[in-house]
Amino acid sequence: MKYIEEKQNVSLRTKYIIAILFRDYWATEQQREKISKKEKWDMIKEEEEKKKKYNPDNIFHKSNISHTDYKENIPQENNALIEVKENIFVKIVNKIKKFFLK
Repeated sequence: MKYIEEKQNVSLRTKYIIAILFRDYWATEQQREKISKKEKWDMIKEEEEKKKKYNPDNIFHKSNISHTDYKENIPQENNALIEVKENIFVKIVNKIKKFFLK
């Protein structure tokens, strides 16, 4: 069977479609039961791997770094304020707005 799979130049999506067609139309009842048990087993394994990888208990767990340690590691050199200059058109529009608001 492995030799046949190596010779086939078929995409993964096509293999899935053929497998579904086999399961739904060509398989016997025993084969369908075996396939459904295998699919359930694979889904359970996949869910267990997801639980290990994305453990919900550790997502919101406090880290060991204290806030003071974090603040000490931030470079304090480039904290100057940046002056934003208004465009001439923005200045004119703002003056007109102020005139009508009074």
